[in-house]
Amino acid sequence: MSRTFRLSLKESFGLKLLSSFIAVIVVVLSAFTLFAVVGEGRKAKQGLREQGEMLAGLLSRGSTVGVFAENEKMLRDSAAGVMGLKDVVSVSIYNADFKLLYAGGKGPSGKDPFLVRNEMVQNLTTGRAMSVVETSEAYEFLTPVAITSPSNADESLYFGGRDGEKAEKVIGYVRIVLSKDSYHQELFAVLARNAVIMAIFIVSSLAIVYVAVKKITRPLNTLTESVKAHGKGMPVDQVPVETADEIGSLASAFNAMVVARGQAVESLRESEERYRRLVEFSPDAIFVQREGKIAFINAAGSKLFGVAGPSQLLERPVPDLIHADDRELVQRKFLQVEKEKTTVPLLWALFLRLDGTAVDVELAAAPFTFQGLPAALVIARDISERKGMAEQIQSFQKELNSAAAELSTVESRTEERERHHIAADLHDNVGQNLALSQIRLGALREALSSPEQARGVDEIRELIGQTLLYTRSLTVELSPPVLYELGLEAAVGWLVEKTQKTHGIRICFEDDGQAKRVDDETRFLLFKSVRELLLNIVKHAKATEANVDLAREDGTMRILVGDNGAGFDPETTMNKKEGFGLFVVRKRLNAIGGSMEIQSGPGRGTRVVLTAKLKNE
Repeated sequence: MSRTFRLSLKESFGLKLLSSFIAVIVVVLSAFTLFAVVGEGRKAKQGLREQGEMLAGLLSRGSTVGVFAENEKMLRDSAAGVMGLKDVVSVSIYNADFKLLYAGGKGPSGKDPFLVRNEMVQNLTTGRAMSVVETSEAYEFLTPVAITSPSNADESLYFGGRDGEKAEKVIGYVRIVLSKDSYHQELFAVLARNAVIMAIFIVSSLAIVYVAVKKITRPLNTLTESVKAHGKGMPVDQVPVETADEIGSLASAFNAMVVARGQAVESLRESEERYRRLVEFSPDAIFVQREGKIAFINAAGSKLFGVAGPSQLLERPVPDLIHADDRELVQRKFLQVEKEKTTVPLLWALFLRLDGTAVDVELAAAPFTFQGLPAALVIARDISERKGMAEQIQSFQKELNSAAAELSTVESRTEERERHHIAADLHDNVGQNLALSQIRLGALREALSSPEQARGVDEIRELIGQTLLYTRSLTVELSPPVLYELGLEAAVGWLVEKTQKTHGIRICFEDDGQAKRVDDETRFLLFKSVRELLLNIVKHAKATEANVDLAREDGTMRILVGDNGAGFDPETTMNKKEGFGLFVVRKRLNAIGGSMEIQSGPGRGTRVVLTAKLKNE
């Protein structure tokens, strides 16, 4: 079997099925032919033997007289009829001593008749039956020629033999040789007949099997070709479903797969079209870096780098488009994305247009596969305008902060002045008038003789006294004299003592004793800020202890106000209404170059540090 045929047999299901059917048919017909030849041969051989035995018996009886008389003419006449038969090769007649009396035809296979006699006579020693010897070319039959005679008279006389008993006596032998040619011809005819039958059966079976195989393999071949085309990505139509068996089920499944693939391809095409349009019409620059070069870039990218179209940037090294200040960092990030499959979050850098001008961009990069190779997908956005606007906003913010600081300073100065004026008016006018009224009412009280009238005047004097005390207290609250006469340290100490007496909370006050000269505006703002913090402790902290520490540190005055209260979240509170006072304190301190730092948390108490610059000595 050639290598080509073996390969075809291995790859072709139809050829494999056809070959298997042929092999089965040949084996079955060969076995049938063998059984037929053996059976027919056995029958032919049996018929030839029976014919020989019959002819030998007939010739033995017909040649009895000729053998007894040893008359050759009579023997020839007896043998003539036998010699005329088709299968008879030779006829020999012998006397009892195996003397040849007659020989007709040719000897069997050239053997000496006496040699044949010696081989066959052994079968006649014990009895007078016929002896048959078969060779490859012929059958040889040896039959005795016997006559019947009465029993010996003397024996009958002495031994009492039976009446009528006769004895046979062999007087010669007849030998006939039959050829096996007819047997061989019959075997050949059987073989030829069966060969023709087998050939006809094989041809008809081949035709039937071929048609059946074709019917099976045709849809399979169609399905195979469609699958190959489907595997190559070619458009494929649905295959016809010709049967309802497994092949039909396979074809139906393939058709379902074709429909599903068509839907998937259409969905993919629509998706690719959407993303292509997104990339093409994106206002952001989108490009693909592969092996350090631009493999793809959209129209916005061309605009970003100042070229007419994407083709002018393809295969251009990406480092050439990055400013020298950012080139090493950005290219290292891009290579990490391309080689190590990492992602670059938002990054700010300077890109270079082809004319050499720099452009501020923010960019991000992610791993990407482009044309089957690893690459980096980069999205860049021109932020030059936004950065300019941010700088303008920052400049405006600085101007606004400066104006706010100036306004806050003016507001603080105005508030301090107004407080001082109101306190002075309360002291010089209202307080003096109330005191004078109380003195005159005292004089009037002495002039009255009626107890009831005196009691009424006393009540009025008492009310005027309470009002005078409240006026003095309000004067101190608006503009404490100790703040201007003795300084900030003494004023804060007075405020701590007053808060303890008023609200019953224990407050520890400490001063490092160093000189802390500040201007009037700063002194008033710091005093007001400490008062605001102490009020917050009383109202919101639920504290049992507090402390106020004053210290001088590196040209600044540092005031620490702390408590062991409930604490709060500074970021959350500063954005709520409750934190407006602290917000104002911070803004005013920032306006004069100071600061406020808050350290607090739920359940951890609060520490607020105020700092302000000291006055140059």
